[in-house]
Order: sequence, then structure tokens, then C-alpha cells
Amino acid sequence: GINAEYMEAVVSTQSTWKQWYQRRVHGEFPQAKLTLLGRNVERLQQVAGECRAAGTRREVVVHSLDVTDRAAMAKVVHGAELDLVFANAGVHLGDSLCDAAQLTTDVNVNGTLNTVLPALELLQKQRRGHIIIHASSAAFLANKAFPEYHASKAMVLNFAQGLRMAMRPYGVQVTAVCPGWIRTSLTDHLRSSNMTLLSEISAPDAAARILDAAQRDEAVAIFPFMPKLHSTLTRSHTPAWMQFSNDSGFTDAFLGFGWQKERPIGVVSG
Repeated sequence: GINAEYMEAVVSTQSTWKQWYQRRVHGEFPQAKLTLLGRNVERLQQVAGECRAAGTRREVVVHSLDVTDRAAMAKVVHGAELDLVFANAGVHLGDSLCDAAQLTTDVNVNGTLNTVLPALELLQKQRRGHIIIHASSAAFLANKAFPEYHASKAMVLNFAQGLRMAMRPYGVQVTAVCPGWIRTSLTDHLRSSNMTLLSEISAPDAAARILDAAQRDEAVAIFPFMPKLHSTLTRSHTPAWMQFSNDSGFTDAFLGFGWQKERPIGVVSG
């Protein structure tokens, strides 16, 4: 799924966006073709309008579909002209673990695979291109409130890192972006539940950092500072530290989940 606020922010950083297209696409930015995929037609059209306002003279193509539809995604991606693929599908929802786990995995993991895998053959043949995969700083740690979300992002991150190594011989770049909290309607909802979101950044700021990371051909981009610090601590410390961090509630407090009551596990029907 596409987040309209987020894509508007990407488009709104016009100077960085233009520099990127001038570097990666043969010709000037106004000649670039943009294909937007998502479920909400109205929001997609809104984003398309932002793109046209930013100076895109060629076609902005909108496809309303679900990223979990493997066949539909393959059909659209196979028909596209590809220089940059941005896999941005992701959800963070569910009243109980059982309610959310399957859907979260289907969208966050399979949705990413359905976006990226159909593009690999073309990118491999043309021996150029860039894939940006939206993971999360949540990929580096466990959390009691949303374990399925953190697990899905860990899979996406590791997939991106392995794919980078696999595609490198073909001249195709892969960047995994691992942001902390980005201010959208989702974080507005969480904040209304008295949740403290540490180091929250605006969507335009996140977009600029992502494009900068892609221009630098970074393997993994973690931002802003606090999530980067915590991920560094998590990766550099022993299993004993990880156990203490989780069991003591330090991770929950750090992420702002201290307000969270025990989440119901739920029941799997069948």
C-alpha cells in the first residue's frame, strides 16, 4: 500500500528528487515516468497531482490494487519501465496478536516480495537500477506490543541486505531504509492514545533522508539519531544485554510503549 502523506513528502523534496532522477534516468527529471501502486484511488490521484505539480511532464500512472495480490502485482511490474523501485508496503494494526499476525506478515513481507521479485529479471537484464526497500528501525529489536510487526520488518531488512549482495554483480543497487517514527495519520492515532513517540520526524524530512541514502548507495539507512543509537546498541551487545533490555522493559520504555496494557493474544479460528 502507498501512504499518500509519505509520497507527497517524497515529491515535495523537489531538488533532491530531481537530482536523483537526473543521476539514475537517461534524460532530465521531467521526462521520467512514475507508476504509483496502492489500494485507495482517491489518495493515489492526490499523490499523482502532487507529482505533476512538481514538474513531471510525462505520464503518471496510477494502479489501484492490493500488494498481497501476487498475480496482479506481477502483471503491473512486468509492464513498467524500471529505474527505481520503491517497496513501501506496510501495516501496523490489530487488536490482538492472532488478529494481526497473518495480515501483517502478508502485507509487510509478501507485499514487499510481490513488489520487488517481478522487477528483478528486467533490472538484471538492463544491468542498472535501484531498489529501495522500506524496513524499519523496529527490525533490530523485539517488542511485546507488536511482535509480528517487528518480526516482519526484520525479515524485510535481511531480505534487502541479501538481495543487495545478489544484485551487485549486475549493477543493481539495493538500499534498505530503517526509519523510526514518521509523522503520519498512524502516529497521530498512536499519540491520541497517550503514547510517547521518541524522535518523531516529519514525512518530508524522512523522504529527504531516504533519497539521500539512495544517492549515496547506502546498504542500510537508519534514522533519526535515537533509533540509530538503539539499533547500534542492540547489534553490538551480547545476548545477555538483549535479554535484559527486553525483560526489564527498557525496550518498551525506549520506544514509548510503556503506556501499553497487556495486549490480548486472541484466538485462531478454524
